[in-house]
Amino acid sequence: YGIASIFRKQFLKNPNNKLKLIFLSFLAFAIVIVVADVNGKIEVSDHQYGNYLLFFTGAAAGILFIISLSRLLVLYRVNSLFLEYVGRNSLIVFGFHLLAGSFIKAITLYLFKIPLSIYELCYIQIIYSILSISILIPFIFILNKYFPFLIGKTRIMK
Repeated sequence: YGIASIFRKQFLKNPNNKLKLIFLSFLAFAIVIVVADVNGKIEVSDHQYGNYLLFFTGAAAGILFIISLSRLLVLYRVNSLFLEYVGRNSLIVFGFHLLAGSFIKAITLYLFKIPLSIYELCYIQIIYSILSISILIPFIFILNKYFPFLIGKTRIMK
């Protein structure tokens, strides 16, 4: 959170330099990919971070990537209702993404007989993340419409 705040302050100094943001996005993404490959598998739930320096470098690069990409979306006036919806409901996503992920892995293993080792591939992990969030959309809708008090909302969202 603190690193993101520092990066944000740097972006506020020159927020409209699109070329700089594009370069930073690609550079940060490349660093994330390289660090992830070198550092190996990370399991935060099991306190397995690999090399701490690489872990924090990858985390900082990931934060920089997300901030610069978000800024680019604003500068290029990209209107994504899906991203806004997920952003507004990120607490629900954070709370239930492991359940959705376990559901996807169960289907993969028991229904399609595909070994779970497939989830070690980078592009499969991206698909897995998108599917996990997509599975939660009906759940988010139901919580917001019928049970807003369960997520700390006092009124029913439209």
